[in-house]
Amino acid sequence: MQSPESTFPAWRQPGVTDGHVPELLQTTLTDLEHAKTSKDVWDVILQLASTVRLPYVDLVYAPSERAEAPPSVRKNYKSDWLERVYEDAKTCAWSDLRLPLSHGFTPTLTGLNFQENHPDITDTQLHAYEAAANNGLASSFAIPVAMHVPPYQGTLTFSGDASRREVIAILRAHGWALQTVALTGFTKLITARLNEFKAGANMTDKQADILRLLGKGMKDREISDSLGVTVSAVRQRMTALSNNTGLQSRAELAALAMSLGLLGDLTQPQFKDASIVKPAQRRGSGWGIRRAQTRR
Repeated sequence: MQSPESTFPAWRQPGVTDGHVPELLQTTLTDLEHAKTSKDVWDVILQLASTVRLPYVDLVYAPSERAEAPPSVRKNYKSDWLERVYEDAKTCAWSDLRLPLSHGFTPTLTGLNFQENHPDITDTQLHAYEAAANNGLASSFAIPVAMHVPPYQGTLTFSGDASRREVIAILRAHGWALQTVALTGFTKLITARLNEFKAGANMTDKQADILRLLGKGMKDREISDSLGVTVSAVRQRMTALSNNTGLQSRAELAALAMSLGLLGDLTQPQFKDASIVKPAQRRGSGWGIRRAQTRR
């Protein structure tokens, strides 16, 4: 029987993993499953942060294949104090502090209370840590996050004014939950934002077909032959795509096709040899295998 102290919502019934997975993690993952929009996903992450008393959250991420692109930032606190530290207006908030951590897999304790974890810290970064501590972000738990199709990488960070001892106690109790939710939440957040972008751009199925073939590097004539339409129709749809998305070059549109996942599973080889063994349609209770017939 569920204990009176349980934090499960009324609609949530205990499952077979309860008792083996921490309840906070189980409940938060269930909330992520029910999240429909990127805002919903972000709110779930913020609720977890508040629960473990590391209430300030920032996410910094960028496309993996475009290292020169300025990172995107999402956070739940004002950072005017941080922007005063960085005199260069082109420097994205937290970029110098967070993005270097995204190249690995291991979470890191950062902030003024854990500055010894970064022996090569610059004076500018140290000033940023000091400013952060003065604004309630003395300790941070930075988690590298990534997804591969489409390829993005970044860092999701939970921060607060807890002491070293308090933060270590928080991680002993909830570190698993924080890392799992960061990784899962990041993937769902990016996926939701891409779907919202596609819907906001009013992209039709025909335009999506154009985008997919552009992503494969096809020329206008090849696209027209593949879709059975005129070259003029292809160019009209490309113009509509550019107007709706704000992207002008073929390279930008091809990158969008990758980001929207229109190129399929890039980890699977694209077989063109008809002699390759392929699974046949299901027959009866088993799966048949269609084998290439060798002519003698």
